[in-house]
Amino acid sequence: MKLEELVQKLEDANPWTVERVESVLGAKLALIDSNDVFTVHTSGQFLFEEGLIVEEVHLRLRVDTNGMIRLIVSLSDEASCFTLDRIKRTYPDTKISPFGFPRGHSLNEQTYHWAKRPWGHIAFGFKERRRDCLSGITFIPTGKE
Repeated sequence: MKLEELVQKLEDANPWTVERVESVLGAKLALIDSNDVFTVHTSGQFLFEEGLIVEEVHLRLRVDTNGMIRLIVSLSDEASCFTLDRIKRTYPDTKISPFGFPRGHSLNEQTYHWAKRPWGHIAFGFKERRRDCLSGITFIPTGKE
């Protein structure tokens, strides 16, 4: 699976549940945290085409409604470089996030570029350590920004 296919398949899995995300990934998610408000499920590493190395998939669900709070796909620092220009070919409306550029001094801070979707936003993150290369993708339902 290529980057754009992974993003599209995850987007098509809306409304997101553990089972639907597992179906896209072809692997089980582990429950790693739970409280009265949310549950957190995570995966191990995945290797896809074109040097796409997913370090972890992180899914947060509300306990009361089972509705998704966030779905985060973190790429490995060893993954191939997927540029913002490549993202914009699929999502031409991608713009810098409302939060702007990072203000700190950590190489792990990210600048996010958001693409508006009917259900919310997809945020594409670029770490300072590899600022021209995609480091993660976050699916953010409306009202969760």
